Amino acid sequence: MKLRLLLKSFSNYHINMVIAKILNRAQRMQLPIRGPIFLPKKTTLLNILRSPHINKDARDQIAIEKYKTILLITRINKTQLTHLLRVNINPIVKILLQLVT
Repeated sequence: MKLRLLLKSFSNYHINMVIAKILNRAQRMQLPIRGPIFLPKKTTLLNILRSPHINKDARDQIAIEKYKTILLITRINKTQLTHLLRVNINPIVKILLQLVT
C-alpha cells in the first residue's frame, strides 16, 4: 500500500513540527518516505470597513495564508499505519490520509 498525507494549516511552523514528528517515527520504523513536498501558499485578502457610517474610506486589510504539504510513504502495511498515526498532532494542523493500493 501507498499512503499520501496532506497537511493543511494556517501556520507553517506547526506544519513543520508535525512533519518532524512523523518523519522521526517513520525513520524509526524504517519506512521509505518521499517528501516533504511543500505546495505554494494561498493568500486570501480581506478588506473590512472600520466605521461604516462616517468614514467609508477607512478600511482594515487582513491577509489569511494557507499552507499545504504532502508526504508520500511508498510501502506501508496496516500495523505500521496504526503505529504511525499514534503521533501527537497539534489540532491546528489538519491531516488528510489517502491510501493507494
